[in-house]
Amino acid sequence: MMRYIATVSDKELLEKCHECVKVIRAAKETQAAKANKNASILLEELESEKTREESKRLAAARRRERKKKKKLEKKEERRKLLEENKKNENYDEKQDSKQNIEGRKNQKKMEE
Repeated sequence: MMRYIATVSDKELLEKCHECVKVIRAAKETQAAKANKNASILLEELESEKTREESKRLAAARRRERKKKKKLEKKEERRKLLEENKKNENYDEKQDSKQNIEGRKNQKKMEE
């Protein structure tokens, strides 16, 4: 447009060409501003989506961790119960052994 304006000699046509250049520049600036605004909105949306995905991932990790902890607690509880049962069985066996020994002693005394 500037090359064309340089060749124009008519004053009225020259003014109209300058007016057209102003309008075109304003339209380009408006278009660039809209494009920048839309790009910013898109980047914000991408960032918020990334944040949501990260929070979902962290929440899932926390759920898995809680589940694993609960499972380990349950396993530990079972292990303690088994140990306690074994102790009780050993105690019962010792009691039975003592009673058997005492019973045999009593039986021997009675036989005598």
